[in-house]
Amino acid sequence: MPRRMEIFWEQTASLRLLGRALRTIVATSAGLVMLVGGPAVGADNKPLEWNWKFQKRPMASSFEYCSTNAPQDPAAKDKSAGPWPKVLETIRAAASKWKYAKKNAKPNETLFQFRISSEDCPQCPGLNYIDFGPIKDTAAPVETTYVGVPGTSNMKKCAIRFNSAVSWHVTDDDPKPNEFDLQSVALREFGHCVGLDNVSTGSAVMSVGLKAGEKRRELQPDDIAGRNSIYGDP
Repeated sequence: MPRRMEIFWEQTASLRLLGRALRTIVATSAGLVMLVGGPAVGADNKPLEWNWKFQKRPMASSFEYCSTNAPQDPAAKDKSAGPWPKVLETIRAAASKWKYAKKNAKPNETLFQFRISSEDCPQCPGLNYIDFGPIKDTAAPVETTYVGVPGTSNMKKCAIRFNSAVSWHVTDDDPKPNEFDLQSVALREFGHCVGLDNVSTGSAVMSVGLKAGEKRRELQPDDIAGRNSIYGDP
């Protein structure tokens, strides 16, 4: 099966693409899709082809995180002091918002939960990986790649790369007009890792892509309904 990815730009009535603000979809016969962070419109609560429902504890495989090229603490006097803990803390906060369980669940019994390991830049990254680095669309804030098992609805891989070439807002206050809010962008991309596609609802996290200077840090009813439609109601 071919591994080389080709980017297809299509403007069709069925996808209702918004002018030049396109979301790039890359696909191969091996079941690989890459999403580059730009806006698009889809059906409300539209699931992707793959998800983690097949696992007893979705998602059982944890994400590995690499802090190389991640934002540095602007208050740090020594720029060689190491990774800024606030970055991973912010990414974890975004991931945790997708977690949920039955009302009378036992401790650690969840319907869905992201797990992020603290291992920093492993030599052999696993299938689920988070890092910062260059992406093909240099103006986009993020690029998410996910892979499914051909012939099934089973998700195999979800990797998130935040664009190291853009300005990131990591603190709790509001981002500047030229900054992308890390927690907001991460929240949306984890939604794709949940198994959700773009939606047309304007207030949903999974709706039109986040712009610089905007903040969208809370799941909306459509986001929650989409997640629950895959993994079950709490």
